[in-house]
Amino acid sequence: MTSLLELELDFSEEDVEFAGREKLAGLISDAIHRLDILADSFHKGNAIRNGIPVAIAGAANAGKSTLLNALLKEDRAIVSDVAGTTRDTIEEVVNIGGLPFRFIDTAGLRRTEESVEKLGIERSFKIISEAEIVLFVIDLTLSDFDLLNSIRDFLPLVDLSSQHLILVLNKTDLLSNLDYNKKVNSINNYVTNVDNKIDTIIISAKNEIGIEKLKERLFSLEKELIPTENSSFVTNQRHYSALRDASGSLSAAARSLSSEASIDLVAEDLRMALDSLGSITGEVTSEDILNHIFSKHCIGK
Repeated sequence: MTSLLELELDFSEEDVEFAGREKLAGLISDAIHRLDILADSFHKGNAIRNGIPVAIAGAANAGKSTLLNALLKEDRAIVSDVAGTTRDTIEEVVNIGGLPFRFIDTAGLRRTEESVEKLGIERSFKIISEAEIVLFVIDLTLSDFDLLNSIRDFLPLVDLSSQHLILVLNKTDLLSNLDYNKKVNSINNYVTNVDNKIDTIIISAKNEIGIEKLKERLFSLEKELIPTENSSFVTNQRHYSALRDASGSLSAAARSLSSEASIDLVAEDLRMALDSLGSITGEVTSEDILNHIFSKHCIGK
């Protein structure tokens, strides 16, 4: 594209054949589309590189640390009946079906005046907001009233338009069949009325019941990330920024073309786009552009 404009700017007095404005606009539009696809892949590429972030959240003593240990199949987190044991996040990566999931066990959510625990809870809120998937662990031994209230209070912490929320109904081993069915049905009815995108998984983290089903659900949510032969993912933050900058410069060039602005302005926007891409692929110099002109076009007929 830049070569076509260099023809007009530097060889305007020659009998030179170059693409019209409509063709140039089409080339720019196509380039923007391709750059945006690459830039949008950064989210997926970053997840594959660092692990898909999964926040394990919930009230103190809901069984979050026990769940993490069950997922890891080892005693990684301290498990205790004393509320507030987990005061900072614990992170571990687990491979599920070829995808890395980065599980983050967070401090139990509750009101507290203890300064260290309070900092841990504040960090929990941040981890929840940044997670791709949120596992909200719920203690099914709570009263029906407390169960629904805990879900109602937690929902504002999750953006269901961009995050996946799974309600992990834990401690089923401590309930009778009658009580279990009543509570699960109540929660499912409530969730269906609120948002049908919310999942529920029933487990006993202590007895490792339902853990494989949970893993299967996690994989199904992210299986599109499995790389294929033709997959292209951007995993570098600097490359992502350069692609966004290049796309922005091309968009400015497109606007200049449509408004019939000076061709100098269009050329400058294209050069800025080249500079941004050059930071990824290597510098594209004026000599490279001229060499391309002479190799592709007949000069001085």
